Amino acid sequence: MATIAPNVLNPVVFEVPEPPEEFGQDGGKFYRSYDSFAEEIDEDLVSGLKEQLDGLLVFAGLFAGVNSAFLALTLPLLSADPADDTNALLTQNNAILMQLATGRNDSLPTDVGLPSSSFAPANNVVTVNVLFSLSLTFALISSFLAVLGRQWLVYYRKRSGGGPDRQRWEQLKRYLGADRWRLELILDDILPSLLQIGLIIFCISLIIYLNSLSPIVSKIVGVPMYVGLAFFVGSALCTIWDRFCPFHSPLSHLLSSVVRSFIPVSVFAKDFWILRRGFRYPTDVRRAARNRQEERRTKFKELFSSIFTDSWLRLLIKAREEEPLESLQIIALRRLICTSEDPATLLSTAANILTISDPNQLTKLWDDGIFKERLLDLYKGSAARTLKFLGRGRVDLASAVRRLYAAATTHFVFYINLDGLEFQSLLYCLRDTEGFRESTIWIPEEMPKDTSQFFVQMSLTLSVISIIDFMPSDVEIQNFCGYLSTCSDALINPNWRFLSLICWIVSQLPRVQDINHGDLESMRKVVTGDTITSLESIDRAFSIISEGKSVHTLESDRVMINLMRCTSQVVADECPHPDLRLDQILKILQHAERFLRSASCSREVRIIVEKIRKDTVRKFMRICFTTPQPGRKVADISEDVFEALIYLFMSLRDPRKTRFTYSEDTEALRVFTPLVKEILSDTITWRWEDEFHADRFDRCPVTLRQMLDGVGGSWDEFRLDVEQMGAIQRTENNLRRIRDPESRWCHWQERPRGGY
Repeated sequence: MATIAPNVLNPVVFEVPEPPEEFGQDGGKFYRSYDSFAEEIDEDLVSGLKEQLDGLLVFAGLFAGVNSAFLALTLPLLSADPADDTNALLTQNNAILMQLATGRNDSLPTDVGLPSSSFAPANNVVTVNVLFSLSLTFALISSFLAVLGRQWLVYYRKRSGGGPDRQRWEQLKRYLGADRWRLELILDDILPSLLQIGLIIFCISLIIYLNSLSPIVSKIVGVPMYVGLAFFVGSALCTIWDRFCPFHSPLSHLLSSVVRSFIPVSVFAKDFWILRRGFRYPTDVRRAARNRQEERRTKFKELFSSIFTDSWLRLLIKAREEEPLESLQIIALRRLICTSEDPATLLSTAANILTISDPNQLTKLWDDGIFKERLLDLYKGSAARTLKFLGRGRVDLASAVRRLYAAATTHFVFYINLDGLEFQSLLYCLRDTEGFRESTIWIPEEMPKDTSQFFVQMSLTLSVISIIDFMPSDVEIQNFCGYLSTCSDALINPNWRFLSLICWIVSQLPRVQDINHGDLESMRKVVTGDTITSLESIDRAFSIISEGKSVHTLESDRVMINLMRCTSQVVADECPHPDLRLDQILKILQHAERFLRSASCSREVRIIVEKIRKDTVRKFMRICFTTPQPGRKVADISEDVFEALIYLFMSLRDPRKTRFTYSEDTEALRVFTPLVKEILSDTITWRWEDEFHADRFDRCPVTLRQMLDGVGGSWDEFRLDVEQMGAIQRTENNLRRIRDPESRWCHWQERPRGGY
């Protein structure tokens, strides 16, 4: 593959891409980069193999011709020469004629056999012909496989129908198939090795043949052959010492694989020696060696049992399953990160990493040592390389490149299940990079609304990492709170995980100086969308803001409006979110109702909470009540939903009722009344514990009856509180109308119910 250095004097104009919401949905930047890269790789592979196969075919043809010429000389030596029989017969006839001419009457032997009847070829003749024939066979086999290889390459590059997406993934599947079945190994190593083996055999047979004719000639010809063979082996050994040595060949590849496998063999031999000479070593060393032996024996048994099972029969009957699209996307990301050197391609790849949220796929990618090392190297040196490439004046672009690579690396840290040691080492690696604690990891204030949720989420996560164990100063906390308020504006594009992360950070603000590594585990759960941890974070965040606890310089109203708006869209199923149970949605509504009755609640938040209340009731009615037949209604409400509904009604009974909360209670009473009437109706058939029960309460199970009584009791208490507050409100209004406005009566002030 040709590598072209960038022109530093006139660098290519490029920009840092925004992470897309879905894989590849970045305006075609990633796919264009990948298609160009894959085309270059495939063209380099195919063209190189074609050139080698063409040269192999030419050499094999010439070699077969030379070999055939020598076989034409040596093959007749395997059979008797007809001239010898002719000479023997002529000699016998001459003897008879001489007797007749001389008049001698001697008897002639009549049982003298011909030379062909007792002919046996010499051992060196058989050896020479076997070697020559074997050499020719290797040449023919390599030629045949070379022709097949060209056909394989034609199929590999053949384009099928369909759009660019189908062609892209089909070509990647062919690449994986070629890698899986070792196409390059066969055409690049095995075929040339066959021809090289045939050539070595030919040289050996030629020396033996010449030695049978003239030993001196054999020695003279053998010297350059021995020198050539020694150079061939020596060049292969050089590649073991220096892997960038240009003398690569099939033999060098074989020797390299042998050397790599020698280390495990040496360890095995060492363990065996320890077991044999155990009395010279401590007991724990012998035990460790014995354990390793047992592990290897167990693995061998598992491998043996997996091979000789019925699975192979199933594989013969059923074709191999193709890779799913998610796996192909992971492979495409790995190819670009590990191989490409184009800055724009690498940035586009890093942006698309943020769209992968499946921990299994990310784990496969992260377990690749080459990929992990390459990604960390890109993160550490991204800013320096960008400044070197574009010039020292482009600090803003270098900061954007750093943010993108940092977000991609952090994405792996929080989405895959790392052990504690690796998790902390990666955090230190992220944090100890030059410039990490500076504001360069923050997204500019004007960007959060228009950039990707994944990017903002990872940037905010990096900001939390930057203050861990550092005891941030008041100025740093103030800057962080301002950045958190800015990032909350990104919730205009609703996202459940980002909502949970914002709530988690808000819940940690009162103790921001005490955040440590132990808190990062809960943040990891929030980032990955764990429902239980996310709901707990939402509860704490709403409570902290509503109770007016210390959140430093956070813009509470701004953040709360953004949180409530996103929560409303989650409840109304207007954005992707995990399958929240109905009791969890009621718990979210309970937190929102509590904040609605606080003094810090703004009018905009009040409107949003009222929408959440209506959407919750509509979803309750849609999920829990069905009409399988006209005139019949079936209710399916679990015990958890009943308990959540009871707690909701109990939380609405605030002991500090005021005139301000009366209007909210009246609205809640109006919205929930139809729902409660449906639940307590006598015409409902209940589905409880997987059985249908009659509509009469006396036939219901005890648990269901208790739940219905609990809902009815908590609702009646809430309704009575609202009616009492309404009576007090009417009394105050009457007293106010008696007062003369001209008498400068003082402004009316809200008082708790207990004051009456």
